[in-house]
Amino acid sequence: ADRAAEIAGHHDERLDVAAAALAEGAESAFDAAQVIWRDEPLGFHEQRFALVESISHLERLAALGRAVEHRPARWRPV
Repeated sequence: ADRAAEIAGHHDERLDVAAAALAEGAESAFDAAQVIWRDEPLGFHEQRFALVESISHLERLAALGRAVEHRPARWRPV
């Protein structure tokens, strides 16, 4: 139970970071990934994972009512 709570807390933090990327002006999952991991040198495969994680976070933010997909693959905060 403690580990599950720890993981849930981490995911909540990452959702906040993704929401902050949208608030900063990111509109696509690619833009969000660039903002979220801007201080980390990512190799090719890490960039792919970052993109997929960004997509997942944006979709979760939308499901929670914290973001909206206003055009195909374009997001904004709510």
